[in-house]
Amino acid sequence: MREREPRKRVRRALGLALSLALAMQLLGVRAPAALAEALEGESAIEEERSGEEPPVEEVASADAGAGGPLAVQDGDGHGAAPEEAPAVDEDAGPVEARAPEEGGPGGRDEGAPVDARAPGADPAGALRTQDGGTVGGAPYAFADGVLTVGEGSFSIADWKALLGALGKGNVTRVVFESGARLADGATDMFRNMGNLVSVDASGLDVSSVTNMGSLFRGCPKLKSVDCSGWDTGAVTDMGNMFNGCTGLATIEGLAGWDTGAVTSMGFMFYGCERLATVDALAGWDTGAVTSM
Repeated sequence: MREREPRKRVRRALGLALSLALAMQLLGVRAPAALAEALEGESAIEEERSGEEPPVEEVASADAGAGGPLAVQDGDGHGAAPEEAPAVDEDAGPVEARAPEEGGPGGRDEGAPVDARAPGADPAGALRTQDGGTVGGAPYAFADGVLTVGEGSFSIADWKALLGALGKGNVTRVVFESGARLADGATDMFRNMGNLVSVDASGLDVSSVTNMGSLFRGCPKLKSVDCSGWDTGAVTDMGNMFNGCTGLATIEGLAGWDTGAVTSMGFMFYGCERLATVDALAGWDTGAVTSM
């Protein structure tokens, strides 16, 4: 770099003074003391400066105009190379962003519906629109919520197993055709069938049944029951038979029931708020009843 102007002027003045001093020595004239002191001070300053490291200067590199990095020069004027940017593989192509695997853990879409009839699914949640087979020795058909049982004998255990397979909540109506026979007890036969609306059991043979306790208990949507023609001569327990059937309005066939052997009728119609009349019970034999 060029020296600053003030320093140049000082050097020029000192040079003139030195020349004047030399000329005076040649002529034999003694130089003034002030001039001699000034010359000695300048010599000391020059010696001190000669021992200092040259200043470091930052100069723009050839790439500075194009936005490149600044090169740093040392005292010898050599520029230090700037750090190089990491090399880019031009053949590698663009980086592809991969979408997460569909369905999350396990590969199944968490929002996809589950087939209620798949293994392990709760049969009570299945919407089975058509089915058929046998319950005990009686054929059955199931379609659109209607369960129809044909001629043949079955036990209460067979019946409960069938409801477990179909799902109690899926059955809205039950029909027993002529010749269908219940071989043993009828306890809890329709209990807690929450969507059951009607039962036509006029074709069901119950002559072997001794216990009808809680037969229709807990069926709040049940509106009508037809049990015409039932032979109830062997029945001893009718307790809680219609308990909790809050929507029940019609029971057909009660007038013909034989209740001579019945000992328990406790809470038989408890909660039947819509049952219009029970006049049919007027002819019942309740002589053996101990609980009513």
